[in-house]
Amino acid sequence: MGEKLTPRQEMAAERLMEDEGLTGDLLDVQAAPLIRWATEAAVKVAVPEASEEEEEAGLRAIAQAVRQVARSAGAEGDPDRLVALAEAALAALRPERRVRRVRGAPARFRAPRGRWRAGS
Repeated sequence: MGEKLTPRQEMAAERLMEDEGLTGDLLDVQAAPLIRWATEAAVKVAVPEASEEEEEAGLRAIAQAVRQVARSAGAEGDPDRLVALAEAALAALRPERRVRRVRGAPARFRAPRGRWRAGS
């Protein structure tokens, strides 16, 4: 995170860093990479183009992914593996982020499909 952060991005990253229950009972060597990943993800979520609702949903999903991994880590000692599990958990929590939004008229304003013609 060497780039200049906006105040909004700083607050998002700090919010996750200050969450004492985020990594549960993980050892520091396991927790540190997860916290680093979570704060980097928080910075990406807190872009100026995102609405407050999108940012909040993103931060909740990141925290949930980290907590999920921390609870199930058990004997997993590889911090890189924990980060990969968190990335996968986040992707599973936010599948709509993988779907490209199509711009255009909402469905209720589109012409019906089929053989319908104006004046019929």
